[in-house]
Amino acid sequence: MKRWIISVLLSAGLFQLASGQVPANVRFGFGLAPTFTWLSPNINAASTAGTNVGVQVKTIVEYYMGYNYVLFSGFGMAFRQGGALEYRDGGNILQGVLSDSAYYQLPANSKVNYRIRYIEVPLGFRMRTAEFGHLRYTFQLPVFTLGFKVGARGDIEAPGLPVSKGENLGKSTKFFQFAYGFGAGIEYSLTQDMSLLLNVRYHQGVPDVTREAIDDIKASMNRIEILAAILF
Repeated sequence: MKRWIISVLLSAGLFQLASGQVPANVRFGFGLAPTFTWLSPNINAASTAGTNVGVQVKTIVEYYMGYNYVLFSGFGMAFRQGGALEYRDGGNILQGVLSDSAYYQLPANSKVNYRIRYIEVPLGFRMRTAEFGHLRYTFQLPVFTLGFKVGARGDIEAPGLPVSKGENLGKSTKFFQFAYGFGAGIEYSLTQDMSLLLNVRYHQGVPDVTREAIDDIKASMNRIEILAAILF
């Protein structure tokens, strides 16, 4: 995780160095966001069993189409995304190499907590109000996010079996993630060229996150993030 944070910080530094050489209607930034994610299954054979608290680090690029209308994108890393599912009937849920063969055939009411890391690329539209003193209100709609898995771990709690933590769930989770969402917040001018951005966003995942051996169970990921970013 430290390597990815350093990479994003270096990217933000390069953006800042380049900011004097780009058009005036382009801004760069760096952001950090606590996240709260959970999985929503499509059938009663599985149920939501817990929320993951994670974090995002990201660089931001904004293109101003007008003084208060902004198209934004960027690059980031999201850690500990996913959530826990309880499988009512158990069965052959997980794939890949597990620490014990007993976990390939889980008993009823077993729980699996998925913790996934993604490289993410957002694309969205942001609107801002007129400035009141140093403050503006902002609204983001729509916000689309593409995610590409770089790793997945998880914990297994199964009746009659030892709790297993840190299992490799790379083959039990899918590579691609797509979500749409919206948000709102404030932008506060720190100087003439630098602003603090505080936003709350909700994201609704579309595809199935998990890759269970039981094909009829699908689970999409939902996320609430609280973004704090510096724009310059």
